[in-house]
Amino acid sequence: MARYKIKSVANGKYVSIYNLTAGGILYENKNVVCKTATSLGKDQIWDINLSSPSSTFVRSAYWPFFGLNAYRSSDTEYNCDVYEIVGNETDATTEFIPTSQGYYQIRLKNYPTKYLTASGSSSVVWLGATGGNDQLWSLEEVFDTPTTAACHVISHKGYGNALNVYTSSGISDGTLATLWDWDNVNDQRWYFDQISGREYVIKSAMNQTYHLGYSTSASGGTEYGYYRAMMRSDASNSYKVTLESYGDNIYRIMCNIGGSPRYLTAESAIGTNSTPTHLVWYPYRSNADQLWKLVTGTSYTYSHSCVDGYDGVWPTTENIGMTDGFQALWRPAHGGIDVPERIAGTQPIYSMFIGTVIASSYTDQLGYYVEIQSAFDNKICRYQHMLAGSVAVSVGDEVMAGQQVGTVGRSGDSTGEHLHFEIMMPSTRTKIDPVFNVF
Repeated sequence: MARYKIKSVANGKYVSIYNLTAGGILYENKNVVCKTATSLGKDQIWDINLSSPSSTFVRSAYWPFFGLNAYRSSDTEYNCDVYEIVGNETDATTEFIPTSQGYYQIRLKNYPTKYLTASGSSSVVWLGATGGNDQLWSLEEVFDTPTTAACHVISHKGYGNALNVYTSSGISDGTLATLWDWDNVNDQRWYFDQISGREYVIKSAMNQTYHLGYSTSASGGTEYGYYRAMMRSDASNSYKVTLESYGDNIYRIMCNIGGSPRYLTAESAIGTNSTPTHLVWYPYRSNADQLWKLVTGTSYTYSHSCVDGYDGVWPTTENIGMTDGFQALWRPAHGGIDVPERIAGTQPIYSMFIGTVIASSYTDQLGYYVEIQSAFDNKICRYQHMLAGSVAVSVGDEVMAGQQVGTVGRSGDSTGEHLHFEIMMPSTRTKIDPVFNVF
């Protein structure tokens, strides 16, 4: 996966989301057009997985759950718009076909006679093969070069926890890498040394001859069937990684293992100094457990902020971390985020967005829960395991972002006091990762 601008060979303009402004709302069926470079920028940047060119999505860098889509308006020509992408959407799966000139044709995998086409001076449609430049596209990669200074590598899912060398003494070959409470120490500082292009080695500031890597033979070197991240003595720079840039110093870190791309992944949620989280090299997935932020300096405070244009708040006290993430490797059926209770009996639960209460009830599994449908894009937010008697809203109520709707508890099927919250698509109730897609 990498970020690209898609440029028409015919008119020299970029595939863009129509009339999108900073902080503007991106909604389904918004038109896609060709435009010259814009000041916003993100309306022209797309996430594309070219390691799987025969079946991939073209996701908006502005909001990753929207991507290029075909609106089948007639048999001859399909409109090109953006639509929500959650799974294997028939109208959004694309193929990138390289040409001998170094360009690409982009066609719909499930409608292979329809190609992305620059029509006129600004329109973009899906059309039958023309054999012309109007169906040729160049890809311009958008990549933020990482800092050359020593930095912390912060888990985007881990609420500020950092990539760490798991040792109480000197580093050695095979020492595990873990996720740990942020600290201003060398076992959490790293150097990204460029080999070529987007290829780097990640060196420990404790001893730069040791690089982040893996072992195919070490005892205990695998978990969930995938290799654990560990330190390797690497004078020949064998343990190279490829960085995929997501802006704001956020990256995926990919290692090619046996010809297969594997991404640095936090196996569950945050680690602590007593129970650090292991890291594994895992296949690509659209989860926050594969996003890493490079941070320089001697202090760092993590905060949850919504993606551009999404006016929302974190659903409980801001300085409290997560204990389990979305579809954690050890718990793949977990469809939401768990936030622990840190303020006994009084920790508030806030509505993430402006919306309408569509459910307020109790089940033996969910406990006391509330569902609120966002006025912004109709997504459904569900808050579970509330303290008995604390539910503060009723079905039909209009709520504001940040309004208290209940208190953290342990009602229903819960082993301890915590908030479990989910975000679901409005029509299918398909669950998406709130941290990856919204925060």
